[in-house]
Amino acid sequence: MSQLGLTRSTRVIFFVHDMEPALAFYEGILGLTQAYPGGGGWAEFQTGNGCSLCLHDQRAGDAPTTKIAIFGWAVEDLDRAVAALRAAGVAVEDPEVVTEGLRAASFLDPSGNGLFFEGP
Repeated sequence: MSQLGLTRSTRVIFFVHDMEPALAFYEGILGLTQAYPGGGGWAEFQTGNGCSLCLHDQRAGDAPTTKIAIFGWAVEDLDRAVAALRAAGVAVEDPEVVTEGLRAASFLDPSGNGLFFEGP
């Protein structure tokens, strides 16, 4: 794995049908604190282990119709990591800009679980 440049796990994304009850559950019942307040159909919570839990409102845009979690890792060099995966025969989407200075590339594990790498 070291040749991919994995640095740490970054976030898990859950798509939710209704953001308000989801926020009430994660804040009120689980006691998580929002790292980045919601708005625009998403919210991010710190889980206490360096990995964030992100909620995305399924109604706010493109989202899968099935319940899935997408697990991601930060990488030192996204282009190098994508090239290494492709060299290993993994189908990887082209990197897309997530926000200024951050891009992500998605791929699936052999069972079809969604994964992504993010980095510069």
